[in-house]
Amino acid sequence: MTRPKEADARKLFRIDHPEVKSLLKLNAEEKHFSFDEIFANRAALQKEADRIHEMESDQKNEVVLTRFEKAVKRVSFAVMTYFRLKNSLQPEGTTDFASEVKLYQDSLPKALAVLKQDRAEQEKSEELAAVAQLFKNFQGLSQLAYPFLIPPTDPADRDGWTNIGTNLLQSLRTGKVHPATMAYAQMATAYANNDPEKFNKAVADYQAVLKADNPKFLTKANHESFFNHYAPFIKAMTIYLVAFLFACAFWFVWADWLRLTALRLALLALVVHSTGLIFRMYLEGRPPVTNLYSSAIFVGWGSVVLD
Repeated sequence: MTRPKEADARKLFRIDHPEVKSLLKLNAEEKHFSFDEIFANRAALQKEADRIHEMESDQKNEVVLTRFEKAVKRVSFAVMTYFRLKNSLQPEGTTDFASEVKLYQDSLPKALAVLKQDRAEQEKSEELAAVAQLFKNFQGLSQLAYPFLIPPTDPADRDGWTNIGTNLLQSLRTGKVHPATMAYAQMATAYANNDPEKFNKAVADYQAVLKADNPKFLTKANHESFFNHYAPFIKAMTIYLVAFLFACAFWFVWADWLRLTALRLALLALVVHSTGLIFRMYLEGRPPVTNLYSSAIFVGWGSVVLD
């Protein structure tokens, strides 16, 4: 997101299907390829991807894709995802995004004032011309940027998060760039320039803004970080598996300590699993969506514990 030229040269994409390699004119002996290698023959990939999309869009006929077509879909989706991630913090090709956002912010008040004047004044305004050019760049960023990084002005608005590009476009209405957008622009520029001092300062400044304006967001982020690090569901699944192995051993040996160990491990896993579910409910503010896998674990281990 900040050093796309370096990232483009890394072999991040795995391609196994020989026909896809041939389509993209890649080395048949290799399995991993860089974005640069794939992008060199993007036209062929796009043509096949468009053909497959048209087939699937046809509601008249049931479509059964070949292995080659499925492989093309996977590669096409991976390339598009990568391209969108490259354009999530700043438009690709930007060398100093922080300066661009600062110029946009400084020019906005005058540009908005000029818009209320006659056409002759608008054509002479340097601020309006600068804002118009930057606006075009931000439109592309709005369409491509993946993560919704910018929080809403109202903390209660759970659906008000936007990506950086969209938030910059919305600044035309508010007349002010969101502090989070400026902070991320500074982070992107500092990281691209390998300047840890400016990067850390931008992070600290943004944290100070969140503490003042949206302390709930910062608190929730800390809780989510702890939850992800603790990984209760992975730990519970591991304990379930160990308990299952002890239960299997008991069926062969019929040693009482194996049965008790399996029972206690299953109960421990249930406690860890339940703690994770409750924590997740607290983070999301709603009951979790129960999937078949979780239900199977509960039902299966309920029968083990009862037995």
